[in-house]
Amino acid sequence: MAKKHEKKKSARSGKSSPGIRRKSGTKPAGADKTAGAAKSAPAAKPAAAAGKSTAASKTGRTKQEQREATRKLLLKIAREEFHRQGFAGAATERIVERAQVTRGALYHQFKDKQDLFRAVFIEAQLEIVAAIGVAVEKSTDGWGALVDGCRAFLAAATAPDLQRIVLVDGPSVLGINEWRRLDDEHSFQELMIGVGEVMQAGLLPRLPLEPLARMLSGAMNEAVLYCAGAANPARAVKESQATIVELLEALRARA
Repeated sequence: MAKKHEKKKSARSGKSSPGIRRKSGTKPAGADKTAGAAKSAPAAKPAAAAGKSTAASKTGRTKQEQREATRKLLLKIAREEFHRQGFAGAATERIVERAQVTRGALYHQFKDKQDLFRAVFIEAQLEIVAAIGVAVEKSTDGWGALVDGCRAFLAAATAPDLQRIVLVDGPSVLGINEWRRLDDEHSFQELMIGVGEVMQAGLLPRLPLEPLARMLSGAMNEAVLYCAGAANPARAVKESQATIVELLEALRARA
């Protein structure tokens, strides 16, 4: 009885022994391989999921490209309408009609008409900054960069669409504080850097930097508005460019 008991105990305690499994006959040959294959089968699911994820990401990129294309089109048409009609006269109905999109597509991109104008304004500011950058890159020294940058600002800002959007409608539509904040972020910063560099080089008198830069900026903004109403705008631009250079040269003489 003791031996039988020991055998039963051995059978119960030896479940992990491969020899006892084969003797019992409870598991057919190759069962472990079959089980392994069965376990490995679900591994195909992540691959399928990855495929779906890749397809989704491709679709997402396509939708993003479509949104960007719609945004560019709306900005282009809105800029034309704001230039021709002014902010008050430009109608969003006309903008979406020309763009051949729904009003929902417009308001998906912009909160309202003022937000659309703000985006157009920023694009216009960056266009002016780019024109200044091109002129400055051609200069051989700091003084030439400042002079050429001021000339380039007057030439770029007097383009009729930029002029109306940036200087005529911009302050009233955005509010003077927001208009100045955006101007500070873009074209004014370029001017203040240029003035600071020539001052450090001893080419301008040691005056407070920001007040001097703001006075120059204000003078040029007023010159742009003057050019807009001049009988001969092209001549007015040339005269304004010559005048700002004379002002800078007068300051330089005092350095």
